[in-house]
Amino acid sequence: MDSVRRWRKAAFITFFGLLACSGAYLCLVALNKPLPPPILVLSACKSPSSSMQRIQVGESYSFFATANEFVCREQMDDTPPFTERFCLKPKSGGSALVFSIHDSDGVYGAPSDPTLVLSEYSEKRHVVDATGSVIGQDSWGYWDRDKYWRKIHLHGINAKYGPVAKSEAKNYDQILSSACFSNP
Repeated sequence: MDSVRRWRKAAFITFFGLLACSGAYLCLVALNKPLPPPILVLSACKSPSSSMQRIQVGESYSFFATANEFVCREQMDDTPPFTERFCLKPKSGGSALVFSIHDSDGVYGAPSDPTLVLSEYSEKRHVVDATGSVIGQDSWGYWDRDKYWRKIHLHGINAKYGPVAKSEAKNYDQILSSACFSNP
């Protein structure tokens, strides 16, 4: 009888010890998970500071970037669907934040997204206006916690970057967070 009590006590202590260790591990994993970029809430554009460059994308949307840190290039595809793109590149870097007008979603309408497939983590969220109405979709994620990507789709335009380093993603997220309605 005494040995049964000892066995139960040892099993009880072992079980709760493992439960506590598992809980501590899950908390550690949750604390090390990268924070998502801010949720986009669009409203009418305000006057930017003198150091900011306005980037008009399509007829309805504008973004703002620091003029002395980024270079903006424009290009147009020469085959259908004739996508117009604006590439915003840091003056000291090789990556780009790409804005596309009427971008196709893949070959013959079939989505093909290796960035999403190869991600360690990804998430989709809504883009909303100031009243809370859904006006688009925001997808983001990372590869091995050191390469980040993000894709935003609003009516008629797309914006995307990545995979890029965390510091570049932070800079691009600031630009994407500046999104506003140029013609409310």
